Amino acid sequence: MKFFDSLGLKVVVTDYRVQIILENLLVQSDYAQHVFDVLDASDRVYKFNFEKGKLEAGIGPALINFDPDYAGCIELESQDGGWFRATPERMLGHEMLHIYAYEGYSFPLNFIRGIYDMLTDESLTIGESNKIAKEIDPNAPERISHAGRKVQNCSCQE
Repeated sequence: MKFFDSLGLKVVVTDYRVQIILENLLVQSDYAQHVFDVLDASDRVYKFNFEKGKLEAGIGPALINFDPDYAGCIELESQDGGWFRATPERMLGHEMLHIYAYEGYSFPLNFIRGIYDMLTDESLTIGESNKIAKEIDPNAPERISHAGRKVQNCSCQE
């Protein structure tokens, strides 16, 4: 999948597995669609890449390495002190928000573009990814930390 705008290629999705999750996410969440549109209109080229056993966003180069199978094998910490299984769409939305935060776009705190504060980024992306999760499923639990853990005996391979 390639997305084009009047300035040329902006976002490249290199793998059909990531493409399917991204398409599902953008259909299910208006906020995720907004984040994607802002990234697409940026002066950078963003690459959404499949990499086995990875869930990460990088700034230079601007890319997301993502394994949809691995994403489905992660549990996140919830407000009640328990853990819940993440969906691949929720995890991809979270990684998109890391790039969005780095670029300095419209989070409640004012970022200066290019000055990146990891603690601020993590707390904001958790809160903002809860917004995406609630659009996907209004009953979704709220994530309270950046911590995640791999589900025991999950079929995914790292």
